[in-house]
Amino acid sequence: FESKNTSKAIMANAEVWNAYLSKFNAEPKDASQLQAYAKAQDNLPNLSFKEANECYKANKGKGKASGGGAAEQKQPESSGGGGGGNPLFAALNKGGDITKGLKKVTRDMTNKDKKISGKIGSSPAKKSAPAKKAAPAKKAVKPPATRKQGNRIWVENYVEGVEEIKDAGLKNEVYICNCKNTGFKISQKVKTVIIDSCQKVQVQVNSVLTSIDMINTKG
Repeated sequence: FESKNTSKAIMANAEVWNAYLSKFNAEPKDASQLQAYAKAQDNLPNLSFKEANECYKANKGKGKASGGGAAEQKQPESSGGGGGGNPLFAALNKGGDITKGLKKVTRDMTNKDKKISGKIGSSPAKKSAPAKKAAPAKKAVKPPATRKQGNRIWVENYVEGVEEIKDAGLKNEVYICNCKNTGFKISQKVKTVIIDSCQKVQVQVNSVLTSIDMINTKG
């Protein structure tokens, strides 16, 4: 009875050890790690610390343990030249008799001498080169201008130099748009200044009543 219990314990230890190796592809660091892993698995037997310690010492550095349910079982090696139960070796041992079961292929079963439909040797039609896309038309450059529309003073399309905006007062909104590489000077106090879609512009303002806003402007 004691021998049976010992055998069961060895098998249980080996099963836990092999399951741990299969999952982590490495040995546990110590017996406590092996015991904790066994407790966490529903399909493995629980190990006491003593059992886990014995299993760890017995199998450390030896790879998978023998006798466990999860151990890899090696296939029996074939002995001699007979090939055992391997059907490939058995077929090879037949020698010339191996070709007896093959079906003979007659001439009419091959593609030789059969007419192939379609023209042979005709070169495929050349693909015509794609038409070149026309270059996009350049946008018309509008002339620089300063104009008054109600209480708004429009300052547009300036690309160089320094411009002084005159005739502006507290009721006026100065709207500078589509300008670049230009400086602007506003000597009078105005209601607000808006700089829209401009690049590298400088604006010198004496004073504003509300704010200076920049929209889509760089530099």
